[in-house]
Amino acid sequence: MRALARLSSLLNEVLLSGNITCDESTGQIIKSSIDVEELRECVDQATNLDLSTLSLPKHLKLLRKVGLLIIDIRQGVLNDKWETMSSLLEETLDNDYATMPDSCRQEIQAVRREVENRWILTNLSNALITGKLSGTVNDVNLREVTYNHLSSYISTARSLHPFTDEAFKLIASAEKIAKLREIIVDPLVVTAASDVSPEKEKKPQINWNQVKKYSKELIDEVERPNSKLHKIILPECKLCLDVAEDRLTRDSMEQALTNGGPSGEPGRIVVTTMSTHQLEKAYQQAVRSSLKTDRAKQLLNICRSVQRLREALLRAESANTHREVEVEAWKTIRSLLNEIDEAKKQQQNPYIGEVIGWEICNQELDLIQKHAHVQDRGQSVACL
Repeated sequence: MRALARLSSLLNEVLLSGNITCDESTGQIIKSSIDVEELRECVDQATNLDLSTLSLPKHLKLLRKVGLLIIDIRQGVLNDKWETMSSLLEETLDNDYATMPDSCRQEIQAVRREVENRWILTNLSNALITGKLSGTVNDVNLREVTYNHLSSYISTARSLHPFTDEAFKLIASAEKIAKLREIIVDPLVVTAASDVSPEKEKKPQINWNQVKKYSKELIDEVERPNSKLHKIILPECKLCLDVAEDRLTRDSMEQALTNGGPSGEPGRIVVTTMSTHQLEKAYQQAVRSSLKTDRAKQLLNICRSVQRLREALLRAESANTHREVEVEAWKTIRSLLNEIDEAKKQQQNPYIGEVIGWEICNQELDLIQKHAHVQDRGQSVACL
């Protein structure tokens, strides 16, 4: 009986030593404090006694069972076998462990917190990767962006009482990136749900100024020393910023190409409403920008050609008594129209479903082309 009493006392004693502890400042498990050898020796003694003629009483059998479980848990932590921890923690809920020493409960709680922390780190990281804006500025699919799934991961992560800096950063980053993606996604959803025929479908009205502003704020916040955001979102934020800047530059050039052209009809063209100011402004803004897409570079060339064409048309139609100026202007117009026809022939891989390039100003070019033909016929008649 004395042997059993000594064994009981020894088991309780070794369960108090070599246990799993956490750093008070970070909450991280301190592996260097963990020991299983002394506990394993004591549990082996209990097993040998139980197998001998001296059977263990119930309370010692339960204590040995606790020891075996704690050995598995400590060994799992030491060997980074975190994939086995969930089943071990599930086992602790068995009634046989209801009377385990408080020190063991504290160890189990420390491990449980670490398992939950690792769940946050793994699942939030994967959730942030899912549905993110990816690719290159020249080839990005906005309709693959999603954010609704993030809310459930954020809620679950918060319910697990995060305690590490990385977990807090991932949660904060998920909240921020969800807002950024929402700015992009919601207009796409509204457009897709609208009851319009395909030929009348409009481009989604994404607020690219808002995307640019918010992306830049997030980039600055992530790159700030001691940032509370995780660097995992930095590539997506930078891509969003690049896409936003590209779209704004393109929109400015497209708008300039749409406005300020001539009106009227061939032979009776009206140039009083013509303007090249907006084109010049859009062109200069684009030149100062770092154009990252083929579309933007193409539009830049188009803006310059159309601006020169409009300027030449203004000179031709405003020359009046200056015959030499008029003739020279029409030579420039015909040369530019030929250059434009050649450029349109060389255009490759048009963006499906979007009005791009020369098609934006087709009506203006068609009017000027026909007006030039009228001028040519007039000159031919005058020569007869």
